[in-house]
Amino acid sequence: MAADVTTIHHDNIRYFSQVLDLVMKHTEEDFGPYKLIPHDYDENGQRMRLTLIKKRNLDVFWSTSTTEREQYLRPVRFNLMRNLNHYRFLLIRKGESEHYQGIKTLPQLRQYTFGSGTHWSDTAILEDNELSLTTAIKHNNLFRMLKAQRFDFMARGAYEVWTEIEDYKEDFELHPTLMLRYPINYYFFVRPEDEHLAHRLQVGLERAAVDGSLDALFFSEPNYKRGWDEVHSGKYHIITLDSEAVTGVPASHETQTPTRLNPMPLNPSSTLNPLP
Repeated sequence: MAADVTTIHHDNIRYFSQVLDLVMKHTEEDFGPYKLIPHDYDENGQRMRLTLIKKRNLDVFWSTSTTEREQYLRPVRFNLMRNLNHYRFLLIRKGESEHYQGIKTLPQLRQYTFGSGTHWSDTAILEDNELSLTTAIKHNNLFRMLKAQRFDFMARGAYEVWTEIEDYKEDFELHPTLMLRYPINYYFFVRPEDEHLAHRLQVGLERAAVDGSLDALFFSEPNYKRGWDEVHSGKYHIITLDSEAVTGVPASHETQTPTRLNPMPLNPSSTLNPLP
């Protein structure tokens, strides 16, 4: 008798969709066939999480992890962004970098104002570190507010900022010597009751990490590779923020720079076996 096909509805974002497909391929032999059905969700992260919980054509969601979020969704504890998401460049108005030279400490940083999304995990972390904030619900509104001098900085992920710099190259640039770091993991999430799917995703991620295919996929993304190279360039002074109250991850938990996984022989273990 043919094995049941695991059907997964997911958001149609290229890299994460590709990781999902890679993971499912790595587990197809022992977990069975699968079918991925992508959807283009025109919703913010908060609404996406509600969609997942209410079983409305969404089975897997990828998101930053917080202690609050893990109370009602099941995380697959494997950082999809290779720790690169722990680093934030500072987006500033073009030609104003000299105004922000000499910032080396968190108390100095508190003299300035950040713009951030109302429902972003970053916002809670910035608030916990007593940084001044101006927020907006819509992501695009923040760029208009920065241009209008409503705040000084936007903290943008080392993996995402390059497209924004290209889109707004006449208006903005990166602070040339300063970067923030706050540990915040990026996981697959499923519904609490989907233990079997969560286990399959965990197994597939571990296997793809071991054979090097996950690294190959990650570094095939030009913006991720560029962000990786910038973080390792030595050009930036890094101010580390405390994110433990929001994420449960202490600042000392991860290495100071993201590390590439080294392919190694697969050692079969109980963690790599599918659930009965």
